Amino acid sequence: MKTAFSFICLLFISSTCLAMEYEYKTLDYGDWKDQTEKSVLNLYPGFRDNTKAGSLPKNTGDLVLFVAKSRVVIDKPAAQIDLRKLQDLARMQKIKAGAASLTRIGFHDLMPNKEKFLSYKNPRDGWCAKPDDLCVESTFTFEEQQRLMLSAVFFVIGKQDSDIKAQSQVRVMTGDQIQQINELIKLTGIDAKPSAVIVEDLFWFSHVLEYGKIVGVVQPHPSNPNQSVLTGYTVFGVEKKWWNFGFQGITLKDAFLGQRFNGTSGLSMGLPKLTKQLFGELVKEL
Repeated sequence: MKTAFSFICLLFISSTCLAMEYEYKTLDYGDWKDQTEKSVLNLYPGFRDNTKAGSLPKNTGDLVLFVAKSRVVIDKPAAQIDLRKLQDLARMQKIKAGAASLTRIGFHDLMPNKEKFLSYKNPRDGWCAKPDDLCVESTFTFEEQQRLMLSAVFFVIGKQDSDIKAQSQVRVMTGDQIQQINELIKLTGIDAKPSAVIVEDLFWFSHVLEYGKIVGVVQPHPSNPNQSVLTGYTVFGVEKKWWNFGFQGITLKDAFLGQRFNGTSGLSMGLPKLTKQLFGELVKEL
């Protein structure tokens, strides 16, 4: 499935409407053939690809991916856009207000650092190992209809709570810190070297989701030095058995895509509306 929404009025700055391009798609993880997308948007290089039958980490299952792309042109040179100020708990909470409640956590609070056999344990350099890393725990919010449905899921899998939580790491890279420059240029389709990149890796999701990733890329506008282009990507990996789980004629797929509910906040809006909203709130903070 793929849906596109072009030239949505994202927000007003000095009476100027910033038009956002937006599209999303869903696909099975095993069908993720776009190697550029995969190299940038996977949780980490080799995530899930290095596991073999019979040796899967204990929390892995078949995944369905939700992949969203957003883009906006900003009337400001790329050099003047400072993503580093987003590496702050108060700003991140403002961006995610209504979607999740955030709590700052430390290196020793991270579940991947406590449990050895987890699919989200980054084998390269671990999580939250650098002094500037912002590490948070998120509790996602739902409205009543969605919470009732999630309660049914949790009852099936024998869980007593009805929350979806995640831990995450937020990093901002500028200049020589930016990795995968060629892949980022190919991914965004903007032929200009990125000036800044923000990445949030989400892991240790409770019960239903396996991982998430949010990437924002700032690049100079290819034809106007006084403008810049911000491209954002959001990925969620949902276990297929729960994606297809049905309750009273409604599947979690319906809920995640916002096709059967009309929620007005958080995940209850569905991932398409939520990811557009989060991108818009991020832009407001720049």
